[in-house]
Amino acid sequence: MKIDKITDLGGARYKIFLENGTTFILYKKEIEKWKIIPGEELSEEDFAEIKENILLKRAKKRGLYLLEKYSRSESNLTDKLREGGYPDDVIEQAVVYIKSFGYLDDEKLARNIVESRMYQKSYREVVALLKSKGIEQETIHQVMETYYDEDGEKEAIKHLMNKKRIELESITVNEKNKFFQYLARKGFSYDSIQSIFRN
Repeated sequence: MKIDKITDLGGARYKIFLENGTTFILYKKEIEKWKIIPGEELSEEDFAEIKENILLKRAKKRGLYLLEKYSRSESNLTDKLREGGYPDDVIEQAVVYIKSFGYLDDEKLARNIVESRMYQKSYREVVALLKSKGIEQETIHQVMETYYDEDGEKEAIKHLMNKKRIELESITVNEKNKFFQYLARKGFSYDSIQSIFRN
């Protein structure tokens, strides 16, 4: 594999570009150790050793560190490691390693999010939040079907009414209309809003 170029990232870190499109990051001492020079060849054996002994170890450590800060989906963790400059096959191995400890569970993450938000946000808001976490559509559908029903939306509306100290018996028609529009903008279904307003 031919080395195309090397870019200085600062802090003694360098990004290596191979002619086949593969990129990875090493420190200056590591570049010197493997004699990585633009225009020269990097043998398959050396690259395999770099991936196994340096990149994979760092990717595992980085992945575990990212999960210590807060829960992430597999997709989100993969994206973060990709941002860190790790090759795709290294990321895949690191994710498999981390999953083996039970640290990555998209369904469990989705359940936790839904349970904590189901009485505060509309169905659409919760789905949008799950998508933003990188959780797959199929997992979202399964979890939402299990946890979130029309009663959940009604409870969320009641929660917002209490939070905003709204009493439907005493507010004006104009205030009621404004609150209705506010709920609609947040993604609550027309039927759920109407049901609360009627009751």
